[in-house]
Amino acid sequence: MCLGGHLMTAFALYMRTDISWDQMTEETFLDQGKLNPSVIAHPLYPFDKLLAKIKWWNSLFKMSYFEYRHQLKSIAELNRSRIRGVDFVIRNRHKFPLINSAKEDFLFIPCDDDDWFDSGLIDDIQLIMKQTPDLVCWNDARINSVKREQPDEFVTLRCNGIHRFGTNSYGISSRALNACPQGMRMFLLDRHMKVPRILNQYLKTPRIEHLNKTMSSTYKSPASITNIWDLLSRKQLIQRIPCIQHSTDIVQPMLEWAMSYASQVKQLNDDLIATAVLSQEEEALLEKSKQQYHHPPKVKQYPRARGLINGIIDQFGYESYLEISCGTNKTFNQIKLADKMGVNSHSGGSHHVMSDAFFKENNRKFDLIFIDDIQLQEQILHTVECSLNCLSSKGLILIHDCLPAKEVQQRRTKVTGPWTGDVWKAIVQLRRRCNLEIAVLNSLWGMGAIKLRPNPNPLEINPPLTWDTYWLHREELLGILDWPEYWDFLAS
Repeated sequence: MCLGGHLMTAFALYMRTDISWDQMTEETFLDQGKLNPSVIAHPLYPFDKLLAKIKWWNSLFKMSYFEYRHQLKSIAELNRSRIRGVDFVIRNRHKFPLINSAKEDFLFIPCDDDDWFDSGLIDDIQLIMKQTPDLVCWNDARINSVKREQPDEFVTLRCNGIHRFGTNSYGISSRALNACPQGMRMFLLDRHMKVPRILNQYLKTPRIEHLNKTMSSTYKSPASITNIWDLLSRKQLIQRIPCIQHSTDIVQPMLEWAMSYASQVKQLNDDLIATAVLSQEEEALLEKSKQQYHHPPKVKQYPRARGLINGIIDQFGYESYLEISCGTNKTFNQIKLADKMGVNSHSGGSHHVMSDAFFKENNRKFDLIFIDDIQLQEQILHTVECSLNCLSSKGLILIHDCLPAKEVQQRRTKVTGPWTGDVWKAIVQLRRRCNLEIAVLNSLWGMGAIKLRPNPNPLEINPPLTWDTYWLHREELLGILDWPEYWDFLAS
């Protein structure tokens, strides 16, 4: 594209998925990959199990799951139609190689079919295109279908990846794509977590420009896969109605541009709830759920593990505490319980013995057990097994250091600086068990929470536990939750 003899950048929205929800039914859902080439099958969310959740939805609401998703997509389509300066919209991802061979200079902006963007996004990007960046990124806001204490807490600014971009908050140039092998190019558009590694590998020193503005929003609707996947029953969906009703109550000056779309989704959610068909018993359950609709404490109250542990003790009435590997007592001394025990081999805690010796002699139960043990997967698995034998019926096990931020931090030998070891691999293995339900908080270096109860969705795949596997699929493999979702897990 030339203007006055100068090469200009063409801007293209690249739709990762473009599903015709209005044409889908329960009967055709399992065959959607055949009917729609833009569908990306997810190994952790098999279609047959998702369909069971969708049937619960369709039995509860007269507005079907597919109609709701179609309406949600239409709101996002309206948003994208208002983005100034879009030259192309690539709807069929399989035709992308044809665009990639063009001579013009393109900037591709990947997005899903329910995401929102500031209408001035491309105007702002154009201001930095003179630097000929390989990658442009900006802040992304995530609007969750979860409870919050304050209205503005519905918005979480995400800074994902080493260059601060998330699922739908970056654009990548055709020059950068062409510098990578053909087999890698789709990953750059479909798998955002792989982008920094691929660019650093093939471009050595990629040119990256960051807009320090919130220019996109990811709305995690009640119908998103991540929100329906953990449904256990129609009853649980009824209990979520108060959450659905308040899922877009946002007041955030930096997201003023998103308010009109949030209002439309709010109306859509109200219309959805109005179609609920409830028995007299279910009406009573819904009323009880509205009364119990609670708010988690602010996460800022818990900047360290000891703060989180004390908050859990206060909120849920735990009366006894066991800590494995107390170190220098930084956590143990701050725990506000008289009935507490700490185990460390040489110093710290109350019992100076090896953990195996302690568990062998112990004959009592604990409400809360915190494991900060040797950060190797086999040791964590062994300690968890021993801890389960002395966990009370209402008890909770916490495990620290489940989320390494860099590959070097998860090495099995201790490194200088932050070190998590390969604890994350133990969490993946434990999530395959049918008798344990596990979630990991996405802060405090990943605080794993384990409850001894039936697991509705045990991991069924067995991928190689490599760093690439972790980096690409950690949210699904480890059950990573934002703070309000994590708090709901603890409270459930």
